Amino acid sequence: RKGEVVEASVERGEISDEARAIANTALNGSGLASAQQLIDTATEFEFAAEWEDAADLLELARKRIDKEQLGGSLSNDQAKQLDDEVLWQLAHVYEEDRRLIDAADRYSLLKDKTWDKNSQREVTRAWGECCYKLAEALQECQRGKEAIVVMQAVKDQTTKAAVGESLWEQLDLLLAITYDNIGQKDDAKTVLINLVSSSTDKTNKSKALFMLDVFSVELSSERNTALHDIFDQSFQLPRGSFRPSGQVNLGGGRRLSISNLSPREREWRDWTSQYWEDRMKSPIYYACLILWVTWPFAIPIKAFIDKGWINLNWIPFLH
Repeated sequence: RKGEVVEASVERGEISDEARAIANTALNGSGLASAQQLIDTATEFEFAAEWEDAADLLELARKRIDKEQLGGSLSNDQAKQLDDEVLWQLAHVYEEDRRLIDAADRYSLLKDKTWDKNSQREVTRAWGECCYKLAEALQECQRGKEAIVVMQAVKDQTTKAAVGESLWEQLDLLLAITYDNIGQKDDAKTVLINLVSSSTDKTNKSKALFMLDVFSVELSSERNTALHDIFDQSFQLPRGSFRPSGQVNLGGGRRLSISNLSPREREWRDWTSQYWEDRMKSPIYYACLILWVTWPFAIPIKAFIDKGWINLNWIPFLH
């Protein structure tokens, strides 16, 4: 009956009065709840998304497990199994609360003490995913060097088979981006080249190739075929008069060679050059420009004339 009540309250995201009472006394340091009671209480808080209290209760439960083991109420095997379960739950709670450093630490503890192969694979993958989230958060906060340390730890302590090919290659892509952001372009390109040579995933391989092109474009004067193809496919350029000069004036005597551009990009440059050249030679353009600049002055002048402040009698053809 008690289990049914707890399950019903958990489904609604509510916390029972009994769980509240146990939590209040335990967190104030005066409770005598057993390890299992603390775990059950923490579970209710977890399902209610009260992550901080759930984590504190689970940390207390780990200490209570040690005390009960020393007191003889739990055998060594029972204590180990219960502590492993609490570590799993605690790592998940920290991860949901975005306390990713704490979550990665708890997953790491669990990874080091787990011997069963299936459990080892599961916890290693969870640890790798958490480290990826942590590295991503650090990179977004411009803490690239710390993010690299986290990702290198995954690379050094696990294998592609242990964490899965997808996560492993996502780490490579993020690692390359982070290297590039902190100015270590050679390291970024090395990571991407290794990814291209070893990946069996077409999508990740395409991403790596594209990133290599982007990282290399400012270092090379050679024509980047992939980027030019994207330009050609993305824009419908205007048709009209143009001059196939092969060079574009930039002013001050500087000229930029465009021999490495695609035909459509050359057409775009020639069309815009001819467009502005035609307009700069047109007297209508300058007349419209002068009118646009000077028309606001006509408003106060007309008001002065209406009030008689400006005498126009001296102009013969106005009489």
